[in-house]
Amino acid sequence: MRAPAAHFAIAQTKLGEIYSTGDGVEVDYEEAVKWYRLAAEQGNAEGQNALGLSYDYGRGVELDDVEAARLYRLAADQSLAAAQYNLALMYDAGEGLAKNDEEAVKWYRLAADQGYAAAQHNLALMYDDGEGVGADDAEAVKWYRLAADQGYAAAQNMLALHYDSGDGVELDDAEAVKWYRLAAEQDYPSAQYNLGLMYEYGEGVERDKQEACRWTRSAAELGHNEATWKMAGMYADGRCGLERSAKLAGETSLKALSLQSSEARGELIDQRGRGLAPDVRREIQRALTAEGTYSGAIDGVFGTGTLSALDRYASGG
Repeated sequence: MRAPAAHFAIAQTKLGEIYSTGDGVEVDYEEAVKWYRLAAEQGNAEGQNALGLSYDYGRGVELDDVEAARLYRLAADQSLAAAQYNLALMYDAGEGLAKNDEEAVKWYRLAADQGYAAAQHNLALMYDDGEGVGADDAEAVKWYRLAADQGYAAAQNMLALHYDSGDGVELDDAEAVKWYRLAAEQDYPSAQYNLGLMYEYGEGVERDKQEACRWTRSAAELGHNEATWKMAGMYADGRCGLERSAKLAGETSLKALSLQSSEARGELIDQRGRGLAPDVRREIQRALTAEGTYSGAIDGVFGTGTLSALDRYASGG
């Protein structure tokens, strides 16, 4: 007895996944695309979505957002939640088709209703921001909670923020700490930073400077912008188990600036570094000189030349 054609398409998609992930074979995106295409041409939704992802990211094929969106739609029309989510992302960002928040909400909702956590989170964001749907904090909380209950770290962090602020739910610092912690333990940088703040100020948990330092440093190591700025202060003051180092404070300050920390920009550029020790300001100038963005005096004075260099550094120039 011959296997139904649908079974071949499923096997082709699985083979594509093996080549894409390198499961027992060398990673080969072009070979993955070959098998995804064979499955997609038979109408297999998983194959269509996987081929769409290949075009979306330019893996094994030239990047093509329009083709990615077309393939996502074919799979989304078959009610594949992952494809509905991916199509919503395209509408949300205006990639491969015209930006349309209402369409994004439609497709996020279809995937969210199937329990797709990422779509639940993004639908909550739409309600939070009033994009494509009327702003509704309570509805946002509902969808964040559904995703958070599935262990989706971004949603856990956002649910915590709502408990922290009392938007859409009764303010509850202890509940905020609970959800920040769940996300932080998954190495979600924003949650680690926020949990550090809760420990720093004793909100929802007993004040604990060591725990505040631990979570802030962890977030900084994962590239969180404001945590990185706080870490620069730790080096400047010799806090949180770190030996005082003007050099590391200066370098970390610039790293925070490059990560678009608003706190770093406010202090370094808007306030001309007035809140920093003179030796830290000099180390910042030395680091800018080493980067080739500053050629003035190393005097700790943030004049026009230093500010211009800092501004270029913040802009990636």
